[in-house]
Amino acid sequence: MRVVGVISGTSHDAIETAAAELTLDGDQVVATFLGSASTPFPPELRAAVAACLPPGATTVGQICRLDTRLGQAFAEAAARAIDEICGGHAELVVSHGQTVYHWVAGGRALGTLQLGQPAWIAERTGLPVVSDLRARDVARGGQGAPLVSLLDTLLLGPVGAPRAALNLGGIANITVVSPDGAALAYDTGPANALIDAAVEHATGGAEQLDRDGRRARRGQVVPALLAELLADPYYRQPPPKSTGKERFNAAYLRSALTRHPGLAPDDVVATLTRLTARTVADACLRHGVTTVHAAGGGVHNPVLMADLAAHLPGVVLGRTDELGIPAGAKEAFAFALLGFLTVHGVPGTVPSCTGASGPSLLGSLTPGRLPLRLPPPAGTVPRRLLLAAAPRPVGTPVRLRAVAATGPTAMADLTAMARVFHAAWHGAYRGVLPDDVVDAVDPVRAGVIVGAGAATGDVSCTLAETGAGTVVGWVRHGVAPDGSAQVHSLYVDPAYAGGGVGRQLLRHAAVDAATRGHTELTLWVFEANAAARRFYARHGLRPDGGRLRAAEFGDQVELRLRSRLPLAGPGSQPGAGAG
Repeated sequence: MRVVGVISGTSHDAIETAAAELTLDGDQVVATFLGSASTPFPPELRAAVAACLPPGATTVGQICRLDTRLGQAFAEAAARAIDEICGGHAELVVSHGQTVYHWVAGGRALGTLQLGQPAWIAERTGLPVVSDLRARDVARGGQGAPLVSLLDTLLLGPVGAPRAALNLGGIANITVVSPDGAALAYDTGPANALIDAAVEHATGGAEQLDRDGRRARRGQVVPALLAELLADPYYRQPPPKSTGKERFNAAYLRSALTRHPGLAPDDVVATLTRLTARTVADACLRHGVTTVHAAGGGVHNPVLMADLAAHLPGVVLGRTDELGIPAGAKEAFAFALLGFLTVHGVPGTVPSCTGASGPSLLGSLTPGRLPLRLPPPAGTVPRRLLLAAAPRPVGTPVRLRAVAATGPTAMADLTAMARVFHAAWHGAYRGVLPDDVVDAVDPVRAGVIVGAGAATGDVSCTLAETGAGTVVGWVRHGVAPDGSAQVHSLYVDPAYAGGGVGRQLLRHAAVDAATRGHTELTLWVFEANAAARRFYARHGLRPDGGRLRAAEFGDQVELRLRSRLPLAGPGSQPGAGAG
């Protein structure tokens, strides 16, 4: 079933859409991620949403008008996703809507309201629409949040150490999965909500966010203000718990600032950035997590991510891209999944994460243009999510650049390299190396391996990234012990197989070697990796007699390949990874 998910989060700045092909196969959901898009709110619609949010006052008339306008905006975003991402064909739309009020009293969620009338979406697209997904969990005694926890538990699964999924939207939330599969999830507090409020206040609304963390980088943390903010009792409240702009809003911030007059705006932003890093890190460390996979708008703030990493010693901080879901599309994808489960009669909540008395079948269903026909109810509750690669066109346009040497960009580059390495390793070496050797490289181990081989001295590392900035391949190249130029490793994201990315990276390494005066290029490849050997043979790289038995890879034999420079023939890239 081809499903489009649509959501506007607590930052209320844009409509996020994601499309996926979803099927049920026994106890797993098989998902092919098709793509995503972000549609900024028109300024007048964003202003209307902001006016309805706490602590502002509103009227029933304003709510009615906003419900219609949001429904129409979501309808256009969904229709665009169907045309541009789904090739004009989809079977279901799932709309989270825009949360305008989340009623929490005494630690319990008593109600929740999302606007964006789904009838407009059904009318515009002709498809059935699942909406109002939070209320059922609240009715069962849950927080109605974080609903993304179901996706998180399927993605993370039980592994050898606790792992966490983190969302940095207006509000931050985490899902923690223990080695035995037990899970919990909750809102940790504000992520971007107070930062955005401070920027809007300082600029009179001319700016809505701290783009690239520039203000936080210029500012200095104010210890007294930070201490007061950290003293909020919400942070000590035990999970499950949820919060929103009903608590952490512009009025909350203004109240705090009245007790700290005269602060420079950038210092306020720096302090609020530290607040987010501290509260998220404290929550992660409390549960002993070893890896955190982050998503949401906050991942694009390098100052926040660097500050968070500094407060998570010994913890690997990455992005959900490493798990196969772009960080900016995770929530929209999650709601596409939840609606898909609803029409298949499968509950979409994890009670230990939301605090509900039991799992709930989520949402309300608005019929489309045709008579409503639901699939047969699923007989098994999914326990796993398998992400399949979407086909990519030949000739994927990429740009090449050197990996950053220091700072937040370097951390982001190594994280992206680890994601590509992990995906390519499992795609290329399953059936080539023993299963236990392949399975030993989980996302954490991939990060360690990539970090240990960072570009140093005579070794250079070059990334291939799309126009959207997604790293889809990399090559590490330098000098071999015999003095020849050597490609140490070359990996391409399996989702970009057939796009010529591997060819471009290999050519770059060869040109660099020739520029440095080398006349030969060498590399090592597993003898059993026939796909990679064929790829390199098309460029004239063939065995020269060098052999090495690698005990750490199940005693597999590696062959040394060699070619004169320049390389031969254009060729094409192998299916998953090479080198």
